[in-house]
Amino acid sequence: MLVQGWSLALAKKKTKPCTSENFQVIKIEVKSVPWCIMKPLVLVFCKNALLGTVKTRLAQSIGELKALEVYQQLLQKTARTLQASGLEAAVWHTPSSQPDPLWLEVTSSCFRQVSGDLGQRMQAGFEWAFGQGYGPVVGIGTDLWDLEATDLEQALELLQNKEVVIGPAADGGYYLIGMQKMQTQLFQNKAWSTPDLLEQTLADIAPEKRALLSQKNDIDTAADLQKHPDLWALIE
Repeated sequence: MLVQGWSLALAKKKTKPCTSENFQVIKIEVKSVPWCIMKPLVLVFCKNALLGTVKTRLAQSIGELKALEVYQQLLQKTARTLQASGLEAAVWHTPSSQPDPLWLEVTSSCFRQVSGDLGQRMQAGFEWAFGQGYGPVVGIGTDLWDLEATDLEQALELLQNKEVVIGPAADGGYYLIGMQKMQTQLFQNKAWSTPDLLEQTLADIAPEKRALLSQKNDIDTAADLQKHPDLWALIE
């Protein structure tokens, strides 16, 4: 989070009351604060691993059971990435009232997502995080096999000087979004799960206030899965 114009007023030690003559004001300008000394948080938005409800497009090619196995591997990889980063996390899951057990090894902050479209659910998570005093806040999903702790660290580094950071996905969406403070407009009036999402989101942020991470590919189809033979080998 960028802290600007932070002024400290220090009074000289005198026995008489402070007046304009004996009161000295010292102004300290703080242009940036390293994320490591702030209170960053990673929000994970995910589905519970239930047969027939996850990776439905992938299931059309490899079957529901194999698709579920792929999703379980993606959940485990995301959990390992969070643990490797050492960052505090909160998980927002759906549709079950209880999170998948693996998240309890990562965090005690697990919440059921609110009703509504993806934007409304993400907005609720970010509002909760900022309301709890966290910042900067980064949100991710569980569709990436190649998300690493360094990606989270880079996002937080960029947020020292930018208001918003986005990790673009090859399908026209994004796999990560982070911000210094609440940006409600980024979650409203968007075509979720379409190739237009990234473009629509970027249109709501001035270019000088945003930064982009490297592009990555969600695993939603058989073609996506084929790009990660190491993942496919785990479920064969």
